Amino acid sequence: MYQQTPSHLYGGEALIHLHPHPIHWLHIKASYSYVIGKQKSGEYLPFIPAQRMKLEVKTTKDQFFWVKNLYLLGSIQYVLPQNQPSLFEQTSPGYSIVNFGLGTNIKLNDQTITFNLNISNIFNTEYIDHLSTLKDMNILDMGRSINFRISLPFSIVNK
Repeated sequence: MYQQTPSHLYGGEALIHLHPHPIHWLHIKASYSYVIGKQKSGEYLPFIPAQRMKLEVKTTKDQFFWVKNLYLLGSIQYVLPQNQPSLFEQTSPGYSIVNFGLGTNIKLNDQTITFNLNISNIFNTEYIDHLSTLKDMNILDMGRSINFRISLPFSIVNK
């Protein structure tokens, strides 16, 4: 049974985006988020996310032979263990997820075609997020995911 009680919810998020001018093709992003939720009695609130850190490195190239807007992207997300569960929750272990992506535009005549390839959870890490509603049934979150996209925009030309 849950009861309403005075509580405090606080935390923060920090993001750093480095884009050095001498090497304008490089982008580095790092983020960190943390939330704390406590009742006035000192017990923790339910469904509070674990601390998260993410590092992302992206390289871009405006023109490379016949392709335009080429990019390569790699990221790692590290979720710390959630060791501050509420009375009716269990702790959750930490995990790391590695992702990769690349994409470009190719122009054929007057038509631009966009290609993207994204791989999430490259190493097929088995994990259950602390906020998953399927956690109690021990059902894992998504494993490796490979997505390929081709985008061919259509336009109407008035003559």
